[in-house]
Amino acid sequence: MIERFYNQFTPECDSCGKKLAGQESRRDALAALRRAGWEIDGDGFCTCADCLFELKGYEEEGR
Repeated sequence: MIERFYNQFTPECDSCGKKLAGQESRRDALAALRRAGWEIDGDGFCTCADCLFELKGYEEEGR
């Protein structure tokens, strides 16, 4: 989910609780989330890259 703390929008993984740095707008938070390799579904459920690797078995280069 993307939580709002004062003027910052912070993406947080709903599986493990990992957070990304806060952004000034929800749009910027979504862009940062996608750049980091995270996914967000239609219900706002966020999943970080590490959890995606565990859940879906994604293969990353160099691993």
